[in-house]
Amino acid sequence: MDEVISANPQNRTNLILTGGNAKTFARLYPQVSANPWPENSSTVEAKNWLSMNWNEFECTEQIFQSQSEDEQIEQWKLRPQQTEVFNYALAVFR
Repeated sequence: MDEVISANPQNRTNLILTGGNAKTFARLYPQVSANPWPENSSTVEAKNWLSMNWNEFECTEQIFQSQSEDEQIEQWKLRPQQTEVFNYALAVFR
């Protein structure tokens, strides 16, 4: 997190998520987003975390919120126990 904060100390608008659901979100983000790392993006990907602009998070989160658990299992290969909590975790992040 020091890397993100020190990269642009004036920009404090990024959302930084940690934990299992955040890790799943970060893993799926490049697959969901049509252009996951646009040149003007504030998204920063590192080995174990993802930091992104709030608008990018909201757009991606809405994709998941619009899907049923069965759709998430089929499309994103989430385990059933993941789908039980994943959308709730994204709502908490929001």
